[in-house]
Amino acid sequence: MTRWFQGSYFCGENKNETLETMKTSFWIAVCIMTVLSVPTLQAQSTEKPPEVQKLVYNAYIRLKPAFEAAYDRCPTIPRGILESVAYNYTRFISPEWPDTLDADPNTLPRTYSVMGLTLSGKGFFRENLRLVSELSGISKDEILKNDSMAIMAYALAFSSLQKKYNCFGSKLELYKPILIDLSEIPVECDFALLSSLYVVYLVFYDGVLLHVGIPNYHVDFNVLFGEKSALLRQGNVLLDSLSESKATSTVDYPSAVWNPAASCNYSARNETQVNNVTIHYTSGTYAGAIAWFQNCAAKASAHYVIRSLDGQVTQMVRESDKAWHVGSANGYTIGIEHEAYGNVAAFFTDTMYASSAALVRDICARHAHINPHHVFYRDTLDDGTALNSGLHSLGGASACTQIRGHQHFPSQTHTDPGPYWNWNLYYKRINRNTVVDTVTASSGVFYDSGGPSGDYGNDERKLFLIHVPGADSIVLDFSEFNVERDYDFLWIYEGDNVFSRQIGRWNTQSPGHVAATGENMLVEFRSDCGGVAAGWKAQWTAFASPPNDTPPTTRILVSDTSWITRDFVARFQDADNDSLQYRFFQIMERERSIWSANPKAGFFADNFDTTLSCMGWQHDGHWCVQNHELKHRTVSSADSWVSLPFSGSIHDAYLFDLYLSMDSDTGKCTFWFHADEPISDPSVRLLAVTFDKQENSLMVWKKEGDSVCILKTVDHVYYAKGQKYLYRIVWDRISGKIMLFRHATLLAETIIPAMMSYQAGYMGFLSEGADVTVDNVRVYGSRADSVWVTVGSQVEKMIRKQADRGVSTSKLKSIVMNRAAKFSSLEEKPLLVDYTQPLPVRDVETRFRCESEAAGMCEGILQLSWVPARDDQSGIRNYYYYVSVGQLESRLKMIGNNCGMSTSIAKRIRVPVGSELRVAVQAEDQAGLKSRVITNNILF
Repeated sequence: MTRWFQGSYFCGENKNETLETMKTSFWIAVCIMTVLSVPTLQAQSTEKPPEVQKLVYNAYIRLKPAFEAAYDRCPTIPRGILESVAYNYTRFISPEWPDTLDADPNTLPRTYSVMGLTLSGKGFFRENLRLVSELSGISKDEILKNDSMAIMAYALAFSSLQKKYNCFGSKLELYKPILIDLSEIPVECDFALLSSLYVVYLVFYDGVLLHVGIPNYHVDFNVLFGEKSALLRQGNVLLDSLSESKATSTVDYPSAVWNPAASCNYSARNETQVNNVTIHYTSGTYAGAIAWFQNCAAKASAHYVIRSLDGQVTQMVRESDKAWHVGSANGYTIGIEHEAYGNVAAFFTDTMYASSAALVRDICARHAHINPHHVFYRDTLDDGTALNSGLHSLGGASACTQIRGHQHFPSQTHTDPGPYWNWNLYYKRINRNTVVDTVTASSGVFYDSGGPSGDYGNDERKLFLIHVPGADSIVLDFSEFNVERDYDFLWIYEGDNVFSRQIGRWNTQSPGHVAATGENMLVEFRSDCGGVAAGWKAQWTAFASPPNDTPPTTRILVSDTSWITRDFVARFQDADNDSLQYRFFQIMERERSIWSANPKAGFFADNFDTTLSCMGWQHDGHWCVQNHELKHRTVSSADSWVSLPFSGSIHDAYLFDLYLSMDSDTGKCTFWFHADEPISDPSVRLLAVTFDKQENSLMVWKKEGDSVCILKTVDHVYYAKGQKYLYRIVWDRISGKIMLFRHATLLAETIIPAMMSYQAGYMGFLSEGADVTVDNVRVYGSRADSVWVTVGSQVEKMIRKQADRGVSTSKLKSIVMNRAAKFSSLEEKPLLVDYTQPLPVRDVETRFRCESEAAGMCEGILQLSWVPARDDQSGIRNYYYYVSVGQLESRLKMIGNNCGMSTSIAKRIRVPVGSELRVAVQAEDQAGLKSRVITNNILF
């Protein structure tokens, strides 16, 4: 850890901390940022945008059979490439156009089908739909009408180009020329074309589609893009943590890439005052919009374009010039295009909101006439009017609302960004540093800013926090309430920040009686720039009950005697006198005598009963397994690390359990998690807890690039030499909360000032001059009352191990924590899993002897025998036999049916003389799965 702190920026939690109390070599030139005991609310958490992963997953499932059929037809195409292309263009939903003609010459050329194929390039874009049709032999009409056919056509075209370029194998870098050929972006638009390819590859590199089963691949961007790799990756992190400094000579916004629009697509602003920002979405890809603005025929441009996946910002027109994006309002606005079309809501990622908000904050800082408070947030009025759908002019250059959608300016025909854009979240992202007024008394009277008799003011954003330590609930009763109709609004949240659960929003009706559980209630008020009212009067009261020492309980409502053969819903029954704060679950599996859990499903378990490499650990050679424990023994003063690939972005919250002992008199050990790279990478972003033996302290901190931020320091934490302590760490990715326990004691609790929204892929340990022993590492994922458990052989499935001869090799575990920070006992239940059909019977022998003939019918004894079937998971429980007279097609007439465990039968039957007799035998295992049918024929 020491090498990361050199020259880094630190933010502390306690304003009384001093450099002397830290006493480590890397504190030189460290600056401690003071954070008050009630942290700035907007910096703590994030309100979730539309459930993007669920939107993508639901759209993908509809098309999965089509992708599978394409790979079956074209097996040389690496798995995932087709999905990555479709994800890049449409997020798996075809754009809906009224026809296939692009009548408006100024609009971005439309693309069709889930694969994003261009039919009319308007003399500028390449018409790759025609190319795909030619290479695949599938007509354009079929491609346009059917997504499955479009996927197959793209696959056949890709396969044809594989042969042309002789590109085969799993190394994705090989396929760059094929993806270029199949792109619609003009080759002369170099940055746009490479940006389009970059996203296709980034999907693999960042595990964006892991949740739909698309694997990660190692991608070398330097090999792919050479010296342009850095430019393509510029700004692909949440910009909340980046400096918002003054613009350079190249761009107005320091974090943007400069790629200018054609000079014929914008004009001089002629010193018109800039006082508005227009929010658009592209109706095409990020790369497509950039390319189109470089085409003179477009007669359109925007100042900025923002990429959905990673928030990259490209500036195309200087803010001092007039981009052509919003008609008659061009002169006084700055235009920001956000990548989206097809599955529009799935493009509006949290990363995009954060990036766009950082850009707008920077614009407001440089343009004194744009107030960041003047963001549109009145999406739906109390009478049901939806101002975020359709066209709603909010006025011209002098309107109160200055940061608004294309749809909100006068004389427009475009309705973007539309109902999927989360304006309230966007407002909170932009206005993240509002001062919070806090009260801690158990009761009191609460007025608006005008007090008992005055009106509140214009342009207000007020945050009032009622924080009563130890309270079980807080109620707020309004006796007066009067705010300007349709313009000024009150929000109330159950929690200490505006990203907590929203209880409600009020404008025309009084909130009346409002209740929140816990010790925090937050009230937010916003007024616009014109029109005030009398405001409100309310009485708050906090209630507390005696401390609850009873831990919560949890039960797993899954049968341990019924066989599981496919994905299923696991239900739980949790109970507590206090309300529950977190619920966690885990699935463990046994391979011979070794128990583990699948890290790609967001779980982990290691008792260190085998070598590090067997469980996926990577290390620098100083860590090893001895006596079923992970150990580090100091060999030098250098840092020593051990790292594990782990999918840390699947669940909303995680519980890390581990036993750790400090076995030397000095030194530090760090447990790090939620990392995007192995710890050996100096640019790694991560969260960490450091246990300091020498200073008798612990520290919770985060690292992003070169920036290290101390979140919490706790002194007087003592470590008995060689004593194993059970540490539990709760990490809530949604609220940003981290809670650290030693045995049952809560040692530290903190909230991250800026969210870590990247794809977390690693965790591990770091020793700094300490002898360390680690054991029983467990990772649990958060859950609701029920969870969808996936079963199968694929690497991302939660349960992959099947029973061994009827004995369970997997188990489901559950643990919960209440608001008093007490954990339940750990509940676990074995699971009987068998998802593969039994091996069929062998050597079916058939005999039939005709004993008598009458009226063309033959009567006799049918004798069948076979070698038993085999099932190593649940075991065989039944055999079935079937008999058919004549040609056996898709169905067999059941004559014998179930014959139990017998491997031979004798059955008297009557059949037509001279017919063909066909018989079949099938096995069924204990899980109810049936084997392949084995047939045999008799001619007589």
